[in-house]
Amino acid sequence: IDTAASFVPDRGTDCSPPTASYWSSYDARLAPYMNGSYWSDKVPTGRLETPFSPGVSWGLEATCTQAQYTALAKAYASHLKNKGWLNEAVVYAADEPDPSTYPAIAKNSKWMQAGDKAWKPHIMDTTTPRKSNVAVLSPALGIFTVCLACYDNWWDQSSDHPYGRAEWPSLFAKGIKLWFYESNAQAAPYPTYATNTLLGMEPQMMKWGAWYEKATGFLMWDVSDWDLKDPWGPNTTYGKTGDGVLLYPGNHDGVKKPAGSPADVAIDGPIASYRLKMIRAGLQDWALFSLAVQKGLLNYTRAQVGRAYSQLGGCTWSGCQKLNGKYFWQTNDALLVSIRHNVAMKIVATP
Repeated sequence: IDTAASFVPDRGTDCSPPTASYWSSYDARLAPYMNGSYWSDKVPTGRLETPFSPGVSWGLEATCTQAQYTALAKAYASHLKNKGWLNEAVVYAADEPDPSTYPAIAKNSKWMQAGDKAWKPHIMDTTTPRKSNVAVLSPALGIFTVCLACYDNWWDQSSDHPYGRAEWPSLFAKGIKLWFYESNAQAAPYPTYATNTLLGMEPQMMKWGAWYEKATGFLMWDVSDWDLKDPWGPNTTYGKTGDGVLLYPGNHDGVKKPAGSPADVAIDGPIASYRLKMIRAGLQDWALFSLAVQKGLLNYTRAQVGRAYSQLGGCTWSGCQKLNGKYFWQTNDALLVSIRHNVAMKIVATP
């Protein structure tokens, strides 16, 4: 929601070094977002997109020579470091790549890292590590962004199953991060952000599970994928009502499209869904658990969270484990409240 990508001057496929006037315009447009002055709450933007997309067949990747690409990567890294903005930079590689794209991702990433090694932790892709691809992708990516069903062997028990709890420590040791990804790809019993569920805590438990599996981030494919004819209607384009729609448009003046909210809803948008509020609750829990870890309470907190969470889903074979007699997670509000209370009290009691 708060990325600043669309507010910078577009250089298109220009492979020449950025000029001083370009950087001046770039900084002028970005600064209000990066320092928070643009927003009424003064909170700075958390993500800054870049012009690089390792592995794609268009843009700079299709136009620039290796030397030009590396020079651009060096120039952008240097400028973002000087501005103090590199930490927020994201390099989004080819989206959900076919295996045939892996060598191109590795090549472009290598070119970027030749410009500045600091780029690697920022290069992310929506793919999952497996035995068959880690040799190519682990030197290229700083973040594997994994769909829920693309984690561990809970769904895929093949010899080339996705990395899970047993395999991820080898990547963590290299400084590679795990993010999870919700993208209309999840089927029951995986939790979802869609409205067609009887378990309203699914968005919240998704965050508990992400924390438990040691993820450090979460990607949502869209929050306002409205059906322009009926933005408040049940968008079922992907067979899941509401997935990709966490915010709804409020009143419009009749000029902007979509038309806005129903006649009996007079609030100016954006209007948050209950699901977004549950996601917020899950993120607040994630922050609480992370604070406990900072206090040296990792084992205690994992044991507490484990009272309600076992695994994300996909239990289709005899090797699945039960937790307190159940699979997956428990949507018992009293239990969740108890866990939060215990963790919070433990934090307070720890110097």
